[in-house]
Amino acid sequence: TDVDRRRKPRYGVHLPCTIDGTTAAARIANLSSGGAMVLDTPAMAPGTRGTLRSARFSRPLPFTVKSHEHGQLHVKFTLSDSEQADFDREFAAITKGLTPQREAA
Repeated sequence: TDVDRRRKPRYGVHLPCTIDGTTAAARIANLSSGGAMVLDTPAMAPGTRGTLRSARFSRPLPFTVKSHEHGQLHVKFTLSDSEQADFDREFAAITKGLTPQREAA
């Protein structure tokens, strides 16, 4: 079996969002404190930087694209230590009561 190399638990969610301020409706399908998988996004090449916005986040989250295939955009957040601490609190509230996913989606 493949080993899940992620260090941070990932949770299945359904959060409407936008990328880089576009009006196109995308949605976050799974979320960890370090990144997300976003569906219904424009194509973005690995290494591209962007910003993820959702009404559930107090601020836009900067990210780097890890991959984009099969309609799934995988991003890694690029937060400062203080931004990460703030987001970790929001992340805990968003995922409260949810069970972490065992395998990568």
